[in-house]
Amino acid sequence: MQKNIRKQTQIGNKYEIILKLTDNVIKQNLRQLVLFTFLYRLVAGIFYVKTVNGILRFSLHMAGYSYLTIGNLRAFLLHPFTIPFVIFILLLGMIFLLIETGAMVTAYHSSIYLRKISAVSIFLGGLSKAKNELCRKTGNFC
Repeated sequence: MQKNIRKQTQIGNKYEIILKLTDNVIKQNLRQLVLFTFLYRLVAGIFYVKTVNGILRFSLHMAGYSYLTIGNLRAFLLHPFTIPFVIFILLLGMIFLLIETGAMVTAYHSSIYLRKISAVSIFLGGLSKAKNELCRKTGNFC
């Protein structure tokens, strides 16, 4: 019984140390990380919503509809012009998420080594990591 309690205490101490280290890492570049996240989501969100809106309007026009209702939703989604546009919209959203994830990795990586990093450097690191990931997976986008 006493061995079990010791093990749990050792494990608890290990998690406490990890939490303290993680807290210190996040505090290292917290202001720049919050600034990047706010600006990136604002700009990327506005761009994404406007792009999706324009693509859907164009796709509706190409399918011969002026607006979308429940009655014409199935015919609109099965129209040959709609499918590539929907795929493009999903890919664009995935690319935005890939850039943001790469940027977070860049910020945390620099924080681990106790380096200050600017919001612009976080963004450029995210672009670089996204490009590297796309090149590694596909090889055609390099």
